[in-house]
Amino acid sequence: PKYKRESINTIGFGHYNKIALAFPYRFWDELPGDDFWGVAASPKDRLGGSILAVDLGKAHMKSGGVGAKDVPIILMIFGGSYAKNMESMSDEELIGEAMEVVRNAWEGKMNKQDDGVPDPVDFVVTRWGEDRYARGSFSYVKPNIDGFVEALKIARPIFDPYDPVSSLSSNKGKRSSQRTKKGGVSAESNRPMILFAGEHTSSVYPSTIHGAYVSGIREATRLDLSLEPAMNSYEFDNKTVYDRT
Repeated sequence: PKYKRESINTIGFGHYNKIALAFPYRFWDELPGDDFWGVAASPKDRLGGSILAVDLGKAHMKSGGVGAKDVPIILMIFGGSYAKNMESMSDEELIGEAMEVVRNAWEGKMNKQDDGVPDPVDFVVTRWGEDRYARGSFSYVKPNIDGFVEALKIARPIFDPYDPVSSLSSNKGKRSSQRTKKGGVSAESNRPMILFAGEHTSSVYPSTIHGAYVSGIREATRLDLSLEPAMNSYEFDNKTVYDRT
């Protein structure tokens, strides 16, 4: 539908990449209560300037991971223009810059008897903009755009254009080709034919992984209610779904 194409073109879709560095052991200080640390710098500095990093082991432990506290992995997160620029750089360039940042951040805080920051034993670099199926990472709301309204438009299903009652009752199970005058869509039709999920369809949690997850629950609920309406005790609406999740 035209309204859906227009909404897709209205919202933004950008780059958001990460570098994960695995080390032979944890060399960094314990940060009380924190699993994030950052570096404030000029955009002309390494890795595009200011950097946000995650102590992945500690973050996993806080979310319930057993025995994850000592996992020696640092995850660096990049948005904005650098997230796009890094996709044209080699792994060697990126890991070299990342290690320069890590050593500048931590070697001055280590004891003199320590051997310094070790080289990583493994790494992962994401390039979501180069992925032929993703072509980016997350949606975002552009200035002067009502993201709530646009997300609702993109999330709206495409409904069955035939009357679900008369077509099955008067034609022995075969669908009738008659359509109503309301844009070719039956006013009584509430049976979705195509459902849309993903973080970009979430008016409550856009640009997040949990937004994508909950949108799947939302559409599963919508489908369940459309297939077995007599067996369910409530009508579909976004608020009901999001309150329950």
